[in-house]
Amino acid sequence: MEGLKRITDLHPSFMAMQYPILFPYGEDGFRLGIKYNEHSRRKVACRKNVTMREFYAYRIQNRISEGKTLIKGGKLFQQYLVDAFSCVEEERLDYIRRNQADLRSEIYKGIRDAVVAGDVDGNVIGKKIILPSSFTAGPRYMIQNYQDAISICRHCGHPDLFITFTCNTQWREIQNALLFIPGQRPEDRPDIVSRVFKIKVDALMADIKNGTYFGMPAAGMFAKNILKETYLYTIEFQKRGLPHVHILVWLQGKHRSVTPADIDLFISAEIPDKNTYTEEYQAVSKFMMHGPCDQQILEHRVWQKVIAQNIFRKNLSRTQ
Repeated sequence: MEGLKRITDLHPSFMAMQYPILFPYGEDGFRLGIKYNEHSRRKVACRKNVTMREFYAYRIQNRISEGKTLIKGGKLFQQYLVDAFSCVEEERLDYIRRNQADLRSEIYKGIRDAVVAGDVDGNVIGKKIILPSSFTAGPRYMIQNYQDAISICRHCGHPDLFITFTCNTQWREIQNALLFIPGQRPEDRPDIVSRVFKIKVDALMADIKNGTYFGMPAAGMFAKNILKETYLYTIEFQKRGLPHVHILVWLQGKHRSVTPADIDLFISAEIPDKNTYTEEYQAVSKFMMHGPCDQQILEHRVWQKVIAQNIFRKNLSRTQ
């Protein structure tokens, strides 16, 4: 009789054994060698098999002909997504580890420099794995993006606009997608929230590139003498899970804002008039203002503050 056996994340039953509630029938998960559909419209013909990322992206979609146990999992579904991403990340790291020669890692400073310096003890040196700049969030990835940003600043000067665009779970696209499964909330479907947010970010960047709102962005000379619009953006996630994007834009000379009046055309810290700008007022009051609190909540917060002050005074008197 065999004992317990450890399986890898490439085993077809890996996720089914980890989440028996989501997969009550032990459905197979990802495995190596899954072929693409013959009727697939993929244009890339160099790869014949489905990748792990593509498999999980396919698996979490809502389909009428399939069961919805997985996407109805709530917080368990969120944990499943985290584990799936961890598996994808581990597969990428394993590929880099096994293909160091193809990545030409010998050109980086590493073991050869240590040997030249006289550090020949293997216990001290160890084996260094080089993460290329193509690995997202790696050190070389961050340094390369930083150097690109600094190069743009050196060529075009300081950025003219710093824009923050935040996801809103009340967007019509998100609310309509949640209607397919009654009772679901935005936090139950982070995949829908992220997809809608990315679509809107792409639409916003297209408007910025076309000069719809702020004028045409500046053009910089890059590799192979190609002129490109100069802008940078990074997407971050808040602690509660909602994504937001920070955007830097360099505008052309005639569109650069140099006076307070020009800046006031883009930035407003005033509440729109309720009668004149009804739609704008509703948007600002609903999404950009905190409160107002009703009387019961206000009294509860005041009572909590009084209790906290009394506890602080008692502790202070004891220490004295």
